[in-house]
Amino acid sequence: MRFKIFMLAVSLFAASVPALPHDGPHAQTASGAQVADAKPSAPPAWVARSNQNAQILLAVFARSSPENASLLGADGFDDQVADLSAAANERSKQATAEAITELKKRHAAESEPSVRQDLEILIKAAEDSIRGTELNDKHVVPYFDLPQLIFRGLRTLLDDRASEERRRLALVRLRRYAGMDEGFRPIAEVATERTRAGLKNPALAMPSKVEVEKNLANSAFFTSGVGQLFEQYKLEGW
Repeated sequence: MRFKIFMLAVSLFAASVPALPHDGPHAQTASGAQVADAKPSAPPAWVARSNQNAQILLAVFARSSPENASLLGADGFDDQVADLSAAANERSKQATAEAITELKKRHAAESEPSVRQDLEILIKAAEDSIRGTELNDKHVVPYFDLPQLIFRGLRTLLDDRASEERRRLALVRLRRYAGMDEGFRPIAEVATERTRAGLKNPALAMPSKVEVEKNLANSAFFTSGVGQLFEQYKLEGW
């Protein structure tokens, strides 16, 4: 449970994840003797409640960044793609704010110290996420490294550890990146509009030349890598 809480916090504001204690095959008995194949004890009841609280923010994060949803244990987003539009950016902030309201309500009603602590972690992560987004909107031209974003979005699905069903969804995700499915615009088109709109505002800081040149230099690697992934897993139609 704590792993999920901290992983969510990491995804939102790059916090560090502490190592997790766990019961292993050499757990000590009360007398100090080692017990082989000892089974971990059942988690306390509050753990399930804390996990339910985490799902509130996990759902918000998964909708705004579906390519990373599976890394946090959120299911059902493998066919979705990030929406880079300004409208989606505002919707994400609003959804995060609504999640904070609900989490604070649960914190006020919670008496278990461990659950309260986890709620505080989630609330802080969400508040930092909104603050970071607002600072970027105010001071920085929106800029996206699309070749890397697309490659990683597909690499999550085209992996030996992914099921055959999940791998097939990579074709759906690719079509949606390209704007070939109904209701989806090409992600490159959306990103271009967003960046060009930012470039018209002289008060916004440009992406650094070093960053842009590095991204351009790596773009061929990521673009060709997409094709190699589909060939490796023998998926047709890409």
